[in-house]
Amino acid sequence: MDKDIHFEKIEPDFWAWFTGFWEGEGYIIRQNIVTTHRFNNKLYSYPATAYAFGVVQKDRRVLEYIQEKLGGYIHKKSNSECYEWKIYRKEKIEQIARQMLPHLRFRRRQLLEKLKP
Repeated sequence: MDKDIHFEKIEPDFWAWFTGFWEGEGYIIRQNIVTTHRFNNKLYSYPATAYAFGVVQKDRRVLEYIQEKLGGYIHKKSNSECYEWKIYRKEKIEQIARQMLPHLRFRRRQLLEKLKP
């Protein structure tokens, strides 16, 4: 369920809690990829950047709480007891990161580096 984030409806305490939780259990990935598509029977390839931002956790209820506030997707990881909540859209990741910045203690540099143009 990917939805727009209504920041005005999210209580400030959520961001402090979520940031600490993400610093311990979360990740951000930025990866250069080659995207291909077919048009008029010709195959076209071009470079792109893919992003993923999420949290892995055994307790699905915690991830459902995050999803309720921020949208995103939850799935069960294969061959694991864990679930994963994630977001792929860079714009949404940047919106979330802006809310997290005042609360980040240990992974500020990592988050900012991954979101640099």
